[in-house]
Amino acid sequence: MFNKALYKEHNASLDHFITIFNENKDNLMMILNPRENYMHDGLFIDFDSGRTAGFDWTKRQKICFEKGKYKYDDFFILSRRLKIKSNEFFIETDANEDHILLTSSKNFENSEERKIHITRDGETELISVKYTDEFKVFSYDSIEDFKAYIKQQLNKED
Repeated sequence: MFNKALYKEHNASLDHFITIFNENKDNLMMILNPRENYMHDGLFIDFDSGRTAGFDWTKRQKICFEKGKYKYDDFFILSRRLKIKSNEFFIETDANEDHILLTSSKNFENSEERKIHITRDGETELISVKYTDEFKVFSYDSIEDFKAYIKQQLNKED
């Protein structure tokens, strides 16, 4: 996470989601990095297969989901985040914290890098991003569907 002003809210949101994810004691766990490493925010661990995957968590300040669907046709991510090899998954929630969007770093492999202007903290900057329309949306209320999907992805043969 690069925006230090949002650390507290970001971490509280992630802690809350991890608690929900780990409520059912099974052989798939989600853990938080014990300290900021500017790489992945945490790991999925499948104790059955021994496989792990890093994930990056983002909490948007605006509403991105309406009636259980992502409001936009595609999802973009900062290109620099894709260069972090330990980030296999990208998860985004919004201000309501009742849905998540999940995508994989593989979904950006064939995407062209584009430059866009964003405004953050009153400053406008030109950033490099990549887009994908390959993502899944899950409700916090159906966490078991999300867990089953993660387990499937961790154990999929490439």
